[in-house]
Amino acid sequence: MKILVYCGTNPDKDQKWLDVAKSVGKWIAESGHTLVTRGANSGMQGALIDGALESGGRVIGSVMEFEYFQKRKHPGITEWIEDRPRDYDNEMDAMAEAIIALPGGTHVLTSVTDSVFFRIANHKDFCPIVFFNAMGIYEQLDAHFKKLMDNEFMDPAVYSKMLFSDNFDEIGKFLEAEVKNS
Repeated sequence: MKILVYCGTNPDKDQKWLDVAKSVGKWIAESGHTLVTRGANSGMQGALIDGALESGGRVIGSVMEFEYFQKRKHPGITEWIEDRPRDYDNEMDAMAEAIIALPGGTHVLTSVTDSVFFRIANHKDFCPIVFFNAMGIYEQLDAHFKKLMDNEFMDPAVYSKMLFSDNFDEIGKFLEAEVKNS
């Protein structure tokens, strides 16, 4: 399964967050999945990629053509998608069979919601989305989505494709069941 992971690239993150990212990369590789991500060599993204590569995993990276991003490419990535700014997430999203959102800035949430919109606009099935809820970071977002659903602003079918968890067994079972049912 190709799992697209969105996360932060800020190099000044506390080690606990880098460890979370590395453990997710390791789990993806050890579970026999392929990591798809933006491909930066810093912050949580660098740790995520390191975890996958150190565990023998395959990593597909996507990077914009701007020099700033080109200089930050992780050297170990096994395959690259060169994206134009307008198509930045669409290439990765089109190949994703599942999405994991690790903590990050607003760009992480924007990318996930853009993925949902991309799939609606293109009449594609939703892929499962995991909000990796390490240290309860996404608890309030889960409550917010439930409130949106209660007030009929969010389709329950969309929410049913989401899991808020940091338990790898639970995540693995959820992803396998969702992909099998799609």
